[in-house]
Amino acid sequence: MNNKCPKCGAETKEKKIKEFCGLAGDNASNDETLKTCVNSDALKAAIESKFSKNDPCLDCKENTIVEEEEGTFSEVKMVKPPSKTTRPVFEETHICWQCNTKYKFINS
Repeated sequence: MNNKCPKCGAETKEKKIKEFCGLAGDNASNDETLKTCVNSDALKAAIESKFSKNDPCLDCKENTIVEEEEGTFSEVKMVKPPSKTTRPVFEETHICWQCNTKYKFINS
């Protein structure tokens, strides 16, 4: 992202989150997580496929997500649907972290 607040020029920031297994802890290795995982077969398959197919942690009640740094993103809406030759176009609304100005930009 390289958009800026039109009022003060502050950079648009993405939210930074940390995701980890609540049973294994936030600094656990894959091997340590597998030992405590409630669905270890599915997790092992996901690790082997580099999570390219399914991530069993997404729906797991032990999956812990912590917001480390708040981002500026507020909402998004599609302003142009995809066609056979083009990608969809979205309008993003952000709120500046520095001056609280609400601003929009097109993200295609």
